[in-house]
Amino acid sequence: EIEKMKKFNVSGAVSNTALSKFNLKEGGSPKSFKLFIEGWREEISSPSMDIGNLIHKYYEDPTIIHKLEFVKPTDSIKKWADDYLSIIKSDDFPLEKREEAILESKSRTGVFSNIKKKETILTKFEEANDYLSYLLDKENNKDKVIVSSSEFGHLQNAIASVSENELASKLLTGGNKEFSFIFEKFGIKIKAIIDNLIVDDDDKKIYITDIKTTMCGCHEIVNYFSERNYDRQLSLYREGVLSLMKTNKNIPNYPIECSIVNISLRESKAIVYKFSEESLEIGKKKHDDLLLEIKKHIEIDEWNKTIEENKKGFIELWRSC
Repeated sequence: EIEKMKKFNVSGAVSNTALSKFNLKEGGSPKSFKLFIEGWREEISSPSMDIGNLIHKYYEDPTIIHKLEFVKPTDSIKKWADDYLSIIKSDDFPLEKREEAILESKSRTGVFSNIKKKETILTKFEEANDYLSYLLDKENNKDKVIVSSSEFGHLQNAIASVSENELASKLLTGGNKEFSFIFEKFGIKIKAIIDNLIVDDDDKKIYITDIKTTMCGCHEIVNYFSERNYDRQLSLYREGVLSLMKTNKNIPNYPIECSIVNISLRESKAIVYKFSEESLEIGKKKHDDLLLEIKKHIEIDEWNKTIEENKKGFIELWRSC
């Protein structure tokens, strides 16, 4: 499992994603949770994730629109080019060995298996030229973001759909973008990253907003709010902001509204879902139950088994004595 992962420097605090890694109902386990908070990550990517990340980046910093570089190729060409680059390492790789590297990376990645002739393969790889030039000139391109024309089209549609929804536009304009902080609950450090936190002194309210980009219809998302634990996520953010109110003078004691702005890529439409107090209380029970279970694991430093499995093993050992 760990062989497929890459280690990153992390705070070690528990996030909503970490709770998913722990939660058995979400396919998690104590071991997966431990690896996650230690910084081990699987590098997962997909076209829809890339589009979602681009939209998030735009609402974090709209000036990103001036930093876009339209050199991103198709997924298969990108996969091939990335592998090729891992072979040649730099621009000073011997020219006479480049054709061999192109053929080797095609074989390793398994792309375009229907293309067999060497000349055709080399011609096809020319589609990666702009992308490779961009990657090899990292110094001049470090502040740029690569996109495909398709991704840019989705971004334009997302911007238009949000601007057409007055409330969505309000919740994503101004405020504190990617507001990150750490707080404690049950003696456990918890990390929250809120897409946008607005302290509205005129309305005397605090708005916590999370952006979701989906391939489904705008209204279909409600069918899996609870299943995907969005209620738990927003409730955890609210707990964090309530904690900040006690220590941060810039966070006044205003009522908190928690919402999701769902941007449907399929419908090019944005809609706002405000969480009810009842939904947030359900989410609170979810994260509290998981945090208390995690606390038990921390106390006994056991990550290979669940508490129940540990208890069962202890009882069986006791009975055999």
